Amino acid sequence: MFHGEQDQNVLIAPVKRMVTSLPTAQFVSYAEEGHFSLSINQFETIAKALIGE
Repeated sequence: MFHGEQDQNVLIAPVKRMVTSLPTAQFVSYAEEGHFSLSINQFETIAKALIGE
């Protein structure tokens, strides 16, 4: 799970709880990103993580 810590749409606490219930999930947060800026500003980093680079 990738999450922007500045996200006002999806709060970080429920996301962290959800990750603990998913056995293979990993949580990665970005301190300076919000809900939409995360996918725009971190697109390449997230894509590389998802394909295992």
